[in-house]
Amino acid sequence: MSVIDLLEVGRQSASKQGYADNVPFPDVWLPLSDGLQLLAGFGGDVKVGDVTVARRANFERASTATYLDKAGVLRRAGLHEPRFVRDGLLIEGQSTNLIPASENLPLKIVASKGGEATFTKEGEINGFALYRAQVIGNDAAAIRFIDLAVIGGRKGFHTVSALCKAGEQDGGGTTLKCRSRPVVATGIGRADYALESFAEDLGATESSAYFGFWSAGKNIDVWFYAPQVEPLPFASSYIPTSGTAATRAADRCWIDRENNLGDPRGITIALTAKRFSHARKNYHTALSASGLQGDGKEVDELMRFALDGRQAIKDENACRSMRYYQDAATMYSCPAKQVPFTQPHRMVLVQEADMSGRMIVQDIINSYPAKTVPVMTHNSLYIGGRRAVGYEWFGTIRNLRIWHTALSDSQVKTLS
Repeated sequence: MSVIDLLEVGRQSASKQGYADNVPFPDVWLPLSDGLQLLAGFGGDVKVGDVTVARRANFERASTATYLDKAGVLRRAGLHEPRFVRDGLLIEGQSTNLIPASENLPLKIVASKGGEATFTKEGEINGFALYRAQVIGNDAAAIRFIDLAVIGGRKGFHTVSALCKAGEQDGGGTTLKCRSRPVVATGIGRADYALESFAEDLGATESSAYFGFWSAGKNIDVWFYAPQVEPLPFASSYIPTSGTAATRAADRCWIDRENNLGDPRGITIALTAKRFSHARKNYHTALSASGLQGDGKEVDELMRFALDGRQAIKDENACRSMRYYQDAATMYSCPAKQVPFTQPHRMVLVQEADMSGRMIVQDIINSYPAKTVPVMTHNSLYIGGRRAVGYEWFGTIRNLRIWHTALSDSQVKTLS
């Protein structure tokens, strides 16, 4: 796509969102819908020969990874290849699939209580091993297909997940299980594979964790692939294994801070973010400027804003607030509606020349007072924020826009 084509796309998008009449065109615009190209702003050159045809954000991930594309098909992404899904750029922290051979499971029944069962490999789906479990009998049956002895003795939250589909037989529902607790039923006759998962806090003496299904009675078939157990309180993207546990590296996306964010006095930042689940710590960071120094204290990452919502695993997974860390010692919070994490959150920060400002989550606004301007010492603006364990972003981010001016309330209301 040429520079002229990119500008035309930007002009049409701006007109649809009201920028032409109500809001100035963004100084930085990174859509993140299907690529890393910037419609406005400073980034790495994308060249055709000696001609620069576009500018792009930076991205790296020191491993391959998988993702469900916009059609819901499981795909593989190569080393340092970004993953784009329906809600934007997929950003995940590091995780490990503890199942040692998810692509070559032992075809045996580990344990069965009630009914008869068979376990077979049914070929592949898009290059991933597909398994079929058949449960026969009129009584309720609990069948273990994968023994998760590897989890024995581990502490903390672990999540078991797989892409599942129930067959056409008349009978009870089917649920994925970790130990003895069921997950939401997959139902009967599902046409497409759906992600089913369950998280549980394992005690130090836990030794009976397993992967299996439960049948409410009668005959039933279940197909599944991409089985995974990981040390997270939610399911992240599938990590194939073929003999030993494997780890997916964290995603890292960033743009130049100095040329894109500039002076923090008089700016507006807007983006749309969606998390997989509640935060592992107090919050997950959606955007952060690295290496700001404020009030004489130098820290690794500040001027960040995040979605709060650390809750007990069995509570409703809802966002509680947006956090904005202005400098080393100052954090402001804006209450958020109790909307599920499965819904995107529109996050806006407007900062005036005196460093006072306001945060907007969806349509809730919270103001904060003026403060001394922090000194910026490093030069990266991270999309997906900090990589410290427990604070990494797991979810999607899209439509990042920055204006080098503080927009008015009426202008902010027009932003989508």
